[in-house]
Amino acid sequence: MAQSGPVPSNKKEWSQASDWANQAKSSAGEAAMCASEVASHAAAAVGATISQKADDLVAQAGVGVHALGDRIAQQLPQDGMLGNASQAVVNKVRQGGDYLQEQGLSGLSDDLSAAIRSNPLPAVLIAAGIGWYIGRNVRL
Repeated sequence: MAQSGPVPSNKKEWSQASDWANQAKSSAGEAAMCASEVASHAAAAVGATISQKADDLVAQAGVGVHALGDRIAQQLPQDGMLGNASQAVVNKVRQGGDYLQEQGLSGLSDDLSAAIRSNPLPAVLIAAGIGWYIGRNVRL
C-alpha cells in the first residue's frame, strides 16, 4: 500500500509533529483576532485609486438607498399608527443611505472592525454560520 506522505517513524518525529500541531492550533486563534488587521492591510495594498473608486461606488449606493427611502415614503401611509411605523422605517432607510454617503467603504470597514473587536465571539460565530450556510448550499 502506497503512503500519501511522510509518516513519523519514531518518538522524536511524533513529538515534533505534535508540537507543530499545537503551534498551528494556537496560531488559528491569533488569526481570528487579527482578521480585521489583515483586511486593513490588504485594502491598503490594493492602492489608493481603487480605494477611492470603491468609496465613490459606496457613496453612490448611499444616494440610491436614500432615494429608495423617498420612494417608500411616497407609497406608504402617512397618518395614524401605520403611518408612524412606516415613517420610522423610511427614516432608518434614509439614515442608512446618508451613512453610506458620508462614511463610504473605509468608514464602513472601520465600524465593522470596531464591532468585531468589541464582540469577537459573536463575530466568530456569525462567520462560522455563514461558512456553514455557504458550504451547505454551494455545490461545486
